[in-house]
Amino acid sequence: RLNGLYEISYQNEADFLLVGRELSQLEKDILVFIARFRNVQKLHIQKEMGSNVSGKRIEKAVQKLCQYFLIETWEFPRQDKPEVSAAAYSISQNGYRLLRYFQLIEQQEYYKQENLFEDDLYQPLRFWKIVDTYQIFKLFGRREEDPDRKTDFFASGSFARRVAL
Repeated sequence: RLNGLYEISYQNEADFLLVGRELSQLEKDILVFIARFRNVQKLHIQKEMGSNVSGKRIEKAVQKLCQYFLIETWEFPRQDKPEVSAAAYSISQNGYRLLRYFQLIEQQEYYKQENLFEDDLYQPLRFWKIVDTYQIFKLFGRREEDPDRKTDFFASGSFARRVAL
């Protein structure tokens, strides 16, 4: 149900139009990001949306996407804190069809949900590594665009110090 008034089945054009109007630009951006990388963690979403978007806004957006059955949430135990679980998100068939309807993603950019764990249970870890690599390249790309901001990061123990080049 959408706002307690309409039952959405994603079977006709009116459903896509109605849900599309309900989504904010942030929610659409998160949905596209999840679709491109198949399975992402909350931290990936936070990095992609930038520091000007609060964790609370991201959490609210993710909840709405789940409520509209556009993404699926996966929980897994954290290695550092076994009593706490962490969440990852993948796009659903409804989410993919919505993105295709609004032409926000190409067909070849989508990885079928039912294949997510077909190969093995470590598949999400591979997706996360791809997202990590993408975000590192994106960070270095920004550094190249602004040569006055070039810095180097050296990790030492549990802290990193920033040294200007």
